[in-house]
Amino acid sequence: MKAIILAAGRGSRLEQHTEYKTKCMVEVGGVSLIERLIRQLYANSMISEDIYIAVGYQAETLEAFLNEKFPGNNFKFVYVREWNTTNNSWTLYKTLSSVLNGIHSLDDEMIALFESDLILSDAVVSRLCAATHSFTALLNDSDDVSLDGGYVNKLNDKELINQFVKKSNMHLYKPDSYWKTINCYVFSSSAANYIIQSLKYGMNVLGYGAYYEECFNFIPNVLVSKHALHVLKHEKWGEIDTEEDLNEMTTKFNQ
Repeated sequence: MKAIILAAGRGSRLEQHTEYKTKCMVEVGGVSLIERLIRQLYANSMISEDIYIAVGYQAETLEAFLNEKFPGNNFKFVYVREWNTTNNSWTLYKTLSSVLNGIHSLDDEMIALFESDLILSDAVVSRLCAATHSFTALLNDSDDVSLDGGYVNKLNDKELINQFVKKSNMHLYKPDSYWKTINCYVFSSSAANYIIQSLKYGMNVLGYGAYYEECFNFIPNVLVSKHALHVLKHEKWGEIDTEEDLNEMTTKFNQ
């Protein structure tokens, strides 16, 4: 299994922490977000191949930091020089293209995708990396989708994702059909080819400011079934965008 970590953005809402370093270098309990995630991936025996890290803002700072923390690593840095004029759809498109260019086997390989501003319990990472479906999305196992921003997912009765929905459009659907997306995925290299096509088409239609969740809606469900993996009630996770988020996650993960 290969892994992708998207870490190109600045994190402007954490400006006091990110003036000279990236958001994923912010620490919780004395450990940076990206270091915690990479150690979790290394602890999982399924992540034995390259880790592709998309870098943009403070790229050299992040690269030096990771090379110091993980000497002799298997990182492949993908430079997203357009990080401040595009969105995560372009970052994923560029990084996933690099991953696919490095796959020469005829066998299907699995690829794990993580956003670098997430903090996840070990069990969540392990369960996601064990996914075997052609496309699996990690969802918050709660009908409380009051979390700030982002996307939610509309599921059918087979626990397959029918649609990625902007929170601003939630009123168009029944409330009990929503599950919060956590921006962690595992998919096969075959499915990745459809993802690449959906990203390219989505950016052509929606512009380079599109989120990749919007573009995922262009993946035909008849070709790629999008499975849901729910975070269990006792498992911890969080997304750190603001000082309030940072304080909350520091308390939660230090308990």
